[in-house]
Amino acid sequence: MEREARIRKNLQTPELLPSSYETAWVAMVPSSTSLQAPYFPQCVEWIMQNQQDNGSWGINEFASSVSKDILLSTLACVIALKKWNVGLEQIWRGLHFIGRNMPIVMDEQITTPNGFNLIFPSMIRLAIQIGLEFPVRQADVDEILRLREMELKRWDEPREDAFHSEQVKILYTALYSTVNHLGAKASAVQNRDVTQLRVEMWQKGMRCMMTESEWQRAKYAPTVEEYMANSTVSIVVDLMLIPAKYFLGEMISDYMVKHEEYNELRRLMSTICHLLNDTRTVERESAAGKLNSVALLALHSGGFLSIEEAQKVVNKSIAECRRELLQLVLREDSVVPRSCKELFWKHCKTAFWFYFQADGLTSPKEMVAEVNALFNEPLKLQTSNPSLSNQPK
Repeated sequence: MEREARIRKNLQTPELLPSSYETAWVAMVPSSTSLQAPYFPQCVEWIMQNQQDNGSWGINEFASSVSKDILLSTLACVIALKKWNVGLEQIWRGLHFIGRNMPIVMDEQITTPNGFNLIFPSMIRLAIQIGLEFPVRQADVDEILRLREMELKRWDEPREDAFHSEQVKILYTALYSTVNHLGAKASAVQNRDVTQLRVEMWQKGMRCMMTESEWQRAKYAPTVEEYMANSTVSIVVDLMLIPAKYFLGEMISDYMVKHEEYNELRRLMSTICHLLNDTRTVERESAAGKLNSVALLALHSGGFLSIEEAQKVVNKSIAECRRELLQLVLREDSVVPRSCKELFWKHCKTAFWFYFQADGLTSPKEMVAEVNALFNEPLKLQTSNPSLSNQPK
């Protein structure tokens, strides 16, 4: 309510000049009563009334030139109008403005705002997904989309002034230090450099996280298949195992890690973990506007499935994936070493414990009690059953 009141106050205060970019994103928020109508229609109206004569939105400090900020604002405004299917003439003029000035995007001599090389290509992709067509060559569009991939592949330690905020700096510094520290230790054990492979997997995970963020921002409801293909990577649970598997006493080659058997182990474990999370957090995540496989399954069923029925379907999928994972772990003719496969199995068992009742993150007291029991209570040994001797522990 405070945010809504603040936005309304800003819009009603004529002496404050609204940011075209921020106004566009506010304009995309759907109404709480209908997804087919904007929550802030006055923002949509502001966009329609404030397009510049050249087809752009935004104010440039240097009136004689076009900046990357203006391209970003113009694209955001065009997407907002397209979302509500209004302002066809403004959309056309905006797209042609972007098309005429597309070379600016790749011009390194022009000041580039923080995050532009990630945000602008992502918005171009979003615009294409909702049916907008740019009056430029496909090769130019492809080059801009590659700009995002190139930016995500950068892993050098950045300059002090390269961070968008202090929070981003803390997160990146911690991740950068941890990946390189563990990579150096693992490389020494494996007698080769394994850091770069880990960096590449983090980059892949972050690209998928960004895709989820783009879906959420655009209020896009992907199919369950789209969601799972992306989320089994974005959950990055396998990245927790990467350092551990290199310290098992086995030589883990790049061939093994890139083999289809390893990828299937990773996919099954990640699917199990993500679906377990979704079944336990569907109400909280749906209320927060986050994507969830249970909610998507119910949504795309056309009213055929309730949330409770969708949860049963997802639970069945979890059981099937668990059986397939165990079969892979027990298989004899295997490229991946048994100790490495058992690591996947143990992580799977941990996930079932973590999501036994709710989820561990929102049940801190229960988690603390379990951890205290692990360290402080004596182990209760059970007599082994010979028939289960081949099953991983």
